[in-house]
Amino acid sequence: MKRFLLALMALFSSAVLHSEELIYRIGKGTLEESAQGTILRLEGKPYERGVQHGTLLKEKIQANVEGFIDVPGLDQSPRVKAFHAHLSTLLSSIPSHYLEEMRGVAYGADVPFEKILMLNLFPEMFHCIGITVQNEATFDHCLYHVRVLDYGAIQGLQHSAILMVVKPEDKHAFVSVGYAGFIGSVTGMNEKKIAMGEIGGDGYGYWNGIPMAFLIREVLEKSGTLEEAKELLKSSPRTCEYYYVLSDGNQEKAVGVYATASQIQFIEPGSSYALMAPHGLPKNYGENGVDDKFFMSSFAPSQSEFQFRVHNEEGNLIALFNHQPEHCIVLRGFGYPERYTIVAERIRDLYGKIDAEHLQDIIKAPATNETNLHNAIFRPSTLDLWVSHAGIDGTPASELPYASYHLPDLLNP
Repeated sequence: MKRFLLALMALFSSAVLHSEELIYRIGKGTLEESAQGTILRLEGKPYERGVQHGTLLKEKIQANVEGFIDVPGLDQSPRVKAFHAHLSTLLSSIPSHYLEEMRGVAYGADVPFEKILMLNLFPEMFHCIGITVQNEATFDHCLYHVRVLDYGAIQGLQHSAILMVVKPEDKHAFVSVGYAGFIGSVTGMNEKKIAMGEIGGDGYGYWNGIPMAFLIREVLEKSGTLEEAKELLKSSPRTCEYYYVLSDGNQEKAVGVYATASQIQFIEPGSSYALMAPHGLPKNYGENGVDDKFFMSSFAPSQSEFQFRVHNEEGNLIALFNHQPEHCIVLRGFGYPERYTIVAERIRDLYGKIDAEHLQDIIKAPATNETNLHNAIFRPSTLDLWVSHAGIDGTPASELPYASYHLPDLLNP
């Protein structure tokens, strides 16, 4: 009976042309195509939202499955094999309503559920910069929050880029910058003025927790304050190593987060923080003496105004000591540490003048790279956001125009 009703709903879906916009509808879900971008609006129960998503973006979802999951030889990759071996552990940590939503996507897109599941867990298998500026750093003293995704442009994921606007029942509505078939979030803001983005790290192989993209969505759906978001992150089982930036437009406050499966640390704006990842430790390190030190026979330091780095004699990065500009968060992991310095110096040069357009310049290359898939700039206090996506030809998102949106308008078109 359910399948018959869903088929009937699909039959009566419609496409309406409004000036230069083409709007497709199915149930409470709509897909709006325009020169500014693709907006997917979802509303209802989890399975219903999934069917709306899958039906409206069927061809793009099928293309993503073909391009990222049905890749010849992918299942022979040692990393993917290890991932499959721990799949049951991950499944047990995914909230049931997300599984229901993915089943709806699978039905609507006519794709096996297992493949939709793997598509949604893709960020966990293959492990960007997060920034906030506020108070004296900005021209209007407002808090701005930047999320840079430096991954995937050369793989063509931008072909399915969407702005997903979701109204879950009994939870906070939110907007997420995403891709066809993905129900989680890596970049988003909710109606309560909470914004969040992630920066990938290391720690691959720790899967006894909620996958990152679902954890971010949990924050967007459930958190109305910065404190609630922090508590949710602290109390949730986590996977791998990730860095997050959280902002709260009601309080005009932000915080950086370093999170692994075993620890979580919060980084305040303008503070200094150190990241240390020693390589080549003795096999018995920590077993025979609680006072043992990590010893290097030689090391190579390098220093700039905002960063001090230590490499070992093999050239491996051992430690990063980052100093953030006052009233700012600049967060990046071990990869390409020089980009941290570029961003911090650009903030210094524009300090006191920064607005959304300046931030677009601050994150241009070489602060970002050729795989820059999307960028988002949030002003949570006013629920405004600016979004850029990589070009179909692979042009990085940082080099292309930004589309501007106002979340209340997205929720009530």
